[in-house]
Amino acid sequence: DVVWLDRHQTLGVGTAVYFLLLWLIFLQRPAWLRRQVIVTVLSLVGWGLLLITMRYGEALVWRFLMTK
Repeated sequence: DVVWLDRHQTLGVGTAVYFLLLWLIFLQRPAWLRRQVIVTVLSLVGWGLLLITMRYGEALVWRFLMTK
């Protein structure tokens, strides 16, 4: 189904953009690295995006490639 592929692709690009922006923010404001709460929360959001993207990719493989 095209919807699954579109969601997986959109989430993948969104996750990459999220981590790129996060990296640029930390380059501009290195003092933020000392605030462990901010870094932890932003990292957990990024990991959540990665896990959701991974689940869509896994569903694509098992539903559409392994059934043929």
